[in-house]
Amino acid sequence: MERQKVKNQYTNQYYTPKDFVKGKDIYLNKYVFRLIDCDEFTKKYMIDNAEIFRDSDLGFVMNRIRTGSKNIGLDQFGVDFLATIDPQGTNYVEAG
Repeated sequence: MERQKVKNQYTNQYYTPKDFVKGKDIYLNKYVFRLIDCDEFTKKYMIDNAEIFRDSDLGFVMNRIRTGSKNIGLDQFGVDFLATIDPQGTNYVEAG
């Protein structure tokens, strides 16, 4: 495949940089690629361009957490969140 603009077959929109984030699926030529990681250059690019990559903006993420915890309190939200990402209670959470 040559370098070119490619449309998402499901949205019929061209892919843009904000579509290429960790955890998303990209559809190219009837193949599905799940983006599982990126290199340091890409991580820095995403942090430096937080207006495009909202989840790389710490302030934006913290505001989402505050909003999500508004009705139950930040402490309880933290406890519930940790219980969700560590359902076996191992007190260990893997990155990624």
